Amino acid sequence: MKRAMEFLRKRGENINSRANGSAAGGSRVAITRTHDFKKLVISRTTSQTDFASESELFVKFSECVNKSLCNIATDKLHTVPVGLPLNSRFSDQIHGSTIEDVVSELSSILSEPVAVSNVDVIEGDLVCVYLHGKSQYSSTVGSMASAVSFRLRERPDSEQLVALTKLGDCIARQVIATNPRFISSSDVPETELAKERELLTSRIKNPDALKRALSGHLKKFFSENCMLNMEWIIPIPGQEVPEGSTVASVMDLVCKQVGIQPAAFAIERFVVRK
Repeated sequence: MKRAMEFLRKRGENINSRANGSAAGGSRVAITRTHDFKKLVISRTTSQTDFASESELFVKFSECVNKSLCNIATDKLHTVPVGLPLNSRFSDQIHGSTIEDVVSELSSILSEPVAVSNVDVIEGDLVCVYLHGKSQYSSTVGSMASAVSFRLRERPDSEQLVALTKLGDCIARQVIATNPRFISSSDVPETELAKERELLTSRIKNPDALKRALSGHLKKFFSENCMLNMEWIIPIPGQEVPEGSTVASVMDLVCKQVGIQPAAFAIERFVVRK
């Protein structure tokens, strides 16, 4: 058995070395959130074809790798630590193997290159997540994922935390659906605003008309690119959302309903991984 495993690893190393950076045709995204909801790790595992990435073996590998990565100190997660042992049982034969070894074995079994890439670590007072296209083999592996971290300036009780987590997970789902570029209008770089002004100036020559049009143009730009300014489109279980509400107004509404100051609940960061 030991010689067979060594053979598979060497064969897999050769397959990966021959790939030479070729484009990945298949991928899976895995998520792992800590029990206190304060840290989330998202990793992307790639293969050469969709047939391989949709297999049970590939999905379970993605799940195990991500659980292992979640146990690493955040400051050490700049690159994938290939020498890290898997902390979850991948199979009886290779339990305790390093990520590097198991990648090689999996490449050998699938006869195509496999790689772990794009590791994102999201931390905050509350981290919420949405996983799209879940695999039939794992509830933590899918085709894409989004995460949003929040800052809490008040310590919520258990009921308040449940309500805020439900809202946060819906906001993460909204991120997948709308693909925002910024959190709020204040985050938009001045260079982006200058481009929009220049675009409008090239179309409208009258100064008075330009001034009137600019306000509406920027408002539309913010509503299409800034998360808090976007129209809310995701149903919240057990919560009625007024028509035409923005993400910011829905956050304020839920905070007031559960007895938390709206200013005490803010978005710090969001990530989308496909």
